[in-house]
Amino acid sequence: MFVTLKLVKQNSSIDSSDTDEFLEFLINSAGQEAEEYLNRKLFINEVAMAQAVQDNKAGACPLVIVAPIQHAILIMIDEAYKNRGETVTGVSITSLPYGTRKRLDRYRIFAGL
Repeated sequence: MFVTLKLVKQNSSIDSSDTDEFLEFLINSAGQEAEEYLNRKLFINEVAMAQAVQDNKAGACPLVIVAPIQHAILIMIDEAYKNRGETVTGVSITSLPYGTRKRLDRYRIFAGL
């Protein structure tokens, strides 16, 4: 997990424990979505990344998660929790909330031309 349940609940102003299981699902989902968007594996710390590199499971450009990526994940979770669906902008539908792409793009590995 790239963010804790406690941090998610603080960010989204959630006091109850009634939705903890759903929030855990959103935490995992948002982390996976961030990795897929970035085209790279994320790791919680250097030790975890080094182990994955040693085990040949780190991918081409592994990255220890940084605060802007965690913030983007928190935004994704908050948006999904509050709206229980995708964000509609005009006539297009985007899966990443406003501001999230900006936070993630500087760490993204883009496919070759």
